[in-house]
Amino acid sequence: MSATDWVAIVGALAWLPHLIEWFAKFFLSATIRLVASRTAEIGFTTLGPIFNLRLAFSVTQKDIVISQIKVRLRHESGEERLLEWQGIVQHLGQMTLPNSA
Repeated sequence: MSATDWVAIVGALAWLPHLIEWFAKFFLSATIRLVASRTAEIGFTTLGPIFNLRLAFSVTQKDIVISQIKVRLRHESGEERLLEWQGIVQHLGQMTLPNSA
């Protein structure tokens, strides 16, 4: 084998981790476990109805991004309310230092 053949083999092997990662992403599915408290707080504020529920998510094999949570509550009289989760917004700060020149 010449040096060119060895370089070609090493170059081809460099793709192996990427191929394994793509294969795993395609065939592995995430398992999400939702842990909720047994009680919830339901009420009404000046801003509207409120539904507080303590939740924890446990995820295996993949990351999780929660984009929307909705809860449909139905009273025994038949009235129904759809409550949507209001997300948390994180504001990242930026600190600037004076030039040291």
